[in-house]
Amino acid sequence: MPAADVGLYDDGRFPGRLIVAARPHFNHLDEMPADVLADFTRDVQTAARILRGLNDVVRVNVAVLGNREEHVHAHLIPRRPTDANFGLAPWDQAPDRVPLADGECRRLTALLAQAFRSRAAS
Repeated sequence: MPAADVGLYDDGRFPGRLIVAARPHFNHLDEMPADVLADFTRDVQTAARILRGLNDVVRVNVAVLGNREEHVHAHLIPRRPTDANFGLAPWDQAPDRVPLADGECRRLTALLAQAFRSRAAS
């Protein structure tokens, strides 16, 4: 992606959860020049579309928090009807975070990498 780096977040509650981090360093959204923010937002939008392309994802929650890491980044959380707290914010009444099941991290990484490559080629 042109303005951001993306990585898979190891969260078995929400398989496919992504972190999309702005490539240039800014602590806060309001510090970003409008064109840089627009580019970052476009990359977040691209990642959300890819997640919604997964078979069972019906919504993607997007959160920009910055409480732990002082760098602009977005959490993209795929939501499925089978989520324990479907219909609520991902942190409301959510079970404790658990790692992805064995092999699931590799499977999702390969699947998402292919989706990002296909999107970049089109």
